[in-house]
Amino acid sequence: MSYDFEAATHRNAPMATTPKPQAKDLEAIVVLLELAAIYLASTPEAEFTLEELLSQVRTIGGDEIGIEEGDVKIVLDKASFLKKVGKRFRLK
Repeated sequence: MSYDFEAATHRNAPMATTPKPQAKDLEAIVVLLELAAIYLASTPEAEFTLEELLSQVRTIGGDEIGIEEGDVKIVLDKASFLKKVGKRFRLK
């Protein structure tokens, strides 16, 4: 069945909405961590701390996404894009 939205004046065309990312959304956390790590890695061997990474995540994510440190640590335990070097991190 096709829909002719021009002929039907009482109907509005469907609108696609983008859901707002949630702070507990692991996919959003991973994307923000990847972006922050790329931003902090000015050279291939650049290292950064967890605090620097969290600060950059909060800068990129803004005030709308309140990411908790515990959630970040869970993601970092499984992250394949970072290598832990002592207490610091580096992109793989």
